[in-house]
Amino acid sequence: MKIPQNLLRLLKRFKSSRNGTSAVEFALIFPVLLIVYFGLVEISSALEAKRKVENTANLTGMLVAQATTVNDAYINNVFEASQMAFEPLNPTPLRVVVTSVVRIFENGNWVNKVDWSESYGSGASARAVDSVLDPPENILGDNRGIIVTEVEYTYSRILSTNTFSDYFPNTITFSKTYWAHPRYVVSIPFE
Repeated sequence: MKIPQNLLRLLKRFKSSRNGTSAVEFALIFPVLLIVYFGLVEISSALEAKRKVENTANLTGMLVAQATTVNDAYINNVFEASQMAFEPLNPTPLRVVVTSVVRIFENGNWVNKVDWSESYGSGASARAVDSVLDPPENILGDNRGIIVTEVEYTYSRILSTNTFSDYFPNTITFSKTYWAHPRYVVSIPFE
């Protein structure tokens, strides 16, 4: 490992100084540098987790939207891919819900109902079949279906000490909902 020349000069000056000013400067600056360094590590890890949540929602939704039909084996493979997309982060706090919503004409009105729903992860629960789930306006056409992917991840700080817990939470929950139209069929049945 090559050490920069400026750092070598600074270390030599620190070593040769006999009056103690370098030691005092170092003692004052070093804790601040440590806080900045570990703060940057925490922020970059949290941002990576947030990005992984967004990518996982997109990946899961697109994998399901490419199918013409789905079954338990296919959904389990999709959930396994979702888990793999989270590497190297710990996928244990990952929760994924994939839902197929269809817009049907019922009792004189157009209604968006859950056709099927599957979940993955501790604490994730699938939506009830025939429950109403309204997508964003104008995203779902009449007699058509849409895949809704909801991803949630509870990020735990790397340095979870109680020192800063009053200012920064020990856990942050990131979530993302992704809407994808089926690519090859009007709606995707679950067999």
